[in-house]
Amino acid sequence: MDGDSKLIEKILCASDVIDKNCYYCSTKTDTLRDDKTYQRLSSELNESQNKAICACLSSFQCNHKSTVDLIWGPPGTGKTKTLGTLLFALFKMNCRTLVCAPTNVAIKEVALRVLSMVRKSFDGNSDALFCNLGDMLLFGNQERLKVGAEIEEIYLDYRVKQLMLCFTPPIGWKYCFGSMIDLLENCVSDYDIFIENEMRKEQAQIDVNNSNGEKVDNPSDSGVRMHKSFIEFVRERFLSIALPLRNCISILCTHISRNCIMEHNLKDFSRLIYSLGSFQALLFENNISSEKLEELFSPPESQDSSLDSVVVSAARYSLHQSRTESLSLLRTLKVSLGDLKLPDVVTEESIREFCLQASSLIFSTASSSFMLHSVPMEPLDILVIDEAAQLKECESIIPLLLPDINHAILVGDERQLPALVESRVCILKMSYLVNLVPQYLHFHKC
Repeated sequence: MDGDSKLIEKILCASDVIDKNCYYCSTKTDTLRDDKTYQRLSSELNESQNKAICACLSSFQCNHKSTVDLIWGPPGTGKTKTLGTLLFALFKMNCRTLVCAPTNVAIKEVALRVLSMVRKSFDGNSDALFCNLGDMLLFGNQERLKVGAEIEEIYLDYRVKQLMLCFTPPIGWKYCFGSMIDLLENCVSDYDIFIENEMRKEQAQIDVNNSNGEKVDNPSDSGVRMHKSFIEFVRERFLSIALPLRNCISILCTHISRNCIMEHNLKDFSRLIYSLGSFQALLFENNISSEKLEELFSPPESQDSSLDSVVVSAARYSLHQSRTESLSLLRTLKVSLGDLKLPDVVTEESIREFCLQASSLIFSTASSSFMLHSVPMEPLDILVIDEAAQLKECESIIPLLLPDINHAILVGDERQLPALVESRVCILKMSYLVNLVPQYLHFHKC
């Protein structure tokens, strides 16, 4: 297995000499000072727990040497709470972090804790419309993890299915954006084509009936009054496009990382949802006639000057403004999304790799992390191992050998129950019960 063994050497060669703080690398915790959720979480910790977090944050700010920290404490001292706050801080600082644990139960518990913190942070942001979870990812055996509704939004397989819906026609984002733009731009000409096709169908049916000897009155005298009105046509088409469009926007904003989808696009998505909602509410009001709506939505060269008149109704003016704003946002977002580094080839494998590459906070068991060795991705910065005392040394090597990880944080207590190994041969001859925690002497006590 290829990999970087600097962390393993650091652990195995631990000495009694405590490393001095690095004065060359500046800390990057400005994001945390302004984050109300982190400040609240920090205020709920005691002094030693906050010191442990600050020490870990200080350690991995160093770019020119490897560090290994241990958060230690007996049962009930708040190791899990401290770890959750630390991981929330790493999430906010956008540090590429792999979080491992020896069992599916343990890793799911840690992921749920951090997910809950992120959701509460979102609930406290009144301006946000979607809770972006694209930077968080959990992968592993679905049955053993017991993935339910409370955690499925960060589970890899669920995310792949959602993004497959969003990236492929006929309900993919490209189709939905194009369809809504076409409707808002060309609804009058689309309606004319619709009426023409309907009349051709009717004429064809009349010809068939006449050829069979049946007498059918020609409906041409009634004209388009026999068919859907313009306003009925627009309302029906809008609803059929708006629902999958909103679903696509929700998937994009929830399941693609902030770094990938870009902050300005997230803001534009929120504006688009509000704009489309306003347009829909105005479109379904009863104070506008089909004829006036058709005139309003006609190309500029076909309109009269009524829209510029001071006597134009407030409803028509609001509808015109809402349509104009929605069109502008749709065009802007379509171009912007086209420039993003989204998968070129839409397959489950390509989207799976995309999710792993884009996420900054990844959760898995130590044994499941082998999958990351075969994924072409930007190097991870930090490895965090929860319940490290229960993890066999040979199992710990799997994530430790991932390339370019320079910093590790071990959380655990070597006095608690060790890993369960039933084979006496493995215990006596192969040292399977050896774990990492007792070997590392410098720890931060909770």
